[in-house]
Amino acid sequence: MKYFWPYVLFVVLLLISVGHCATSAPPKDSSLGALIYQDNPNQYLMGVIVKGDIVKDGKRLITVLEIAPTNTYDLFSEVVPFCGNQAEMINGHRRVVVFTYSKIMHQKDCFDLYRVDDLK
Repeated sequence: MKYFWPYVLFVVLLLISVGHCATSAPPKDSSLGALIYQDNPNQYLMGVIVKGDIVKDGKRLITVLEIAPTNTYDLFSEVVPFCGNQAEMINGHRRVVVFTYSKIMHQKDCFDLYRVDDLK
């Protein structure tokens, strides 16, 4: 019985060393070599702009918006930072709008804003 444990330990270490796993699927390329998304890279937020500020972080500008999402209480307003000065893209939108922006922060503390659409 005392010689049993070294064999168990050996088998466990052997299984650990050969059991390689991946946590996500590798990116897929098309026949032309272009990256194919497996999920939607965009994020959407529908609501009304409550407040907006443009802040300076070193040499970078960040547009920080407070947005009250549609069909929720005012308690659930969201503050979303967008890279760059997005004043031209946001000006003129007074109603409910839909923001389309990147799901991943491409810089250390802001999202890339792609478009702002009025809901009619």
